Amino acid sequence: MSDEFSRNGTLMKRCTKVYNFVAMAYIISCGSIVIVSLGMMILSVFRIFIGPLFDGVICKAAIMAAGYLGVYKKDTMIAILAPCAAGVNLIIDLISGISTGTITVIILLLSAALALVTAIANSKYHYLEGQAGFPYFNERVVYNEMERRQSDIKSEYEQSYEKRKKTSSDQMDDL
Repeated sequence: MSDEFSRNGTLMKRCTKVYNFVAMAYIISCGSIVIVSLGMMILSVFRIFIGPLFDGVICKAAIMAAGYLGVYKKDTMIAILAPCAAGVNLIIDLISGISTGTITVIILLLSAALALVTAIANSKYHYLEGQAGFPYFNERVVYNEMERRQSDIKSEYEQSYEKRKKTSSDQMDDL
């Protein structure tokens, strides 16, 4: 059991590292584009307002939100929405001519790779959810949990004492 706990604990630590890396990658890549686009909108003084607003703020924020929620909720379907949103963003960029699409292609490839890594980590995490000792995978925690459950079970003497206590009267009039 100790080998299984150590193996599952190592796997859990890897999943946590993957989740942290993917979340930071989405925040850094898409968040920086959102901030730069907002800066461009402010500096342009409403001349070129629609392009940076739609491409840089709305679409990139949607990609970042879908990727981060896929990691946070550990749901693969939400994580797959990030590359889908990036693909829609690329198609809209190419059709409208707002930008050349180079950054959007890089974001699309990055979000596809991160969605794949997230899907693999989610499958390992959901496997670990069914294992004994989740999420700590420590024998001491499992032992303490079993002791707590055992202490909640009342012995036959405690049960008979409570039964008598309920049926007995504290008043002298009954005598």
